[in-house]
Amino acid sequence: MSVDTEFGVSRDIRNNPVLREVDSRHRGELRRYMLLVALGVMLFLFSAWQRAAVDRHARAIESLKQSQQQEETLNRKLRLNVETFSAQQFIAQRALELGLRPALPSETLVIERVPAPAPATGVVARAR
Repeated sequence: MSVDTEFGVSRDIRNNPVLREVDSRHRGELRRYMLLVALGVMLFLFSAWQRAAVDRHARAIESLKQSQQQEETLNRKLRLNVETFSAQQFIAQRALELGLRPALPSETLVIERVPAPAPATGVVARAR
């Protein structure tokens, strides 16, 4: 037989009975690597969770600071109103103590501003 025909003849090789053994050393290394990867992922997730919580709290603090500033502004306005009203009451009470009385409508004189071309000095007014 020639070389070509020898190569073409197929031999039946029986590899089926060969048993493959489980490599326990390789399996142990794989478990260790998987454990390390899982630990790294857990640490990353924990870190991201902490950062998200800090950001959320920072936004809440900023919102509360703005709310506090608005409330302080409103408080100042309300205190000014209280002081204004209490001052008017004090003035009215003091006027009554001095014997003054409120003006009657017949004694009231209303002065209105009259549009003028361009006054040289002073204000032009008209009595009604």
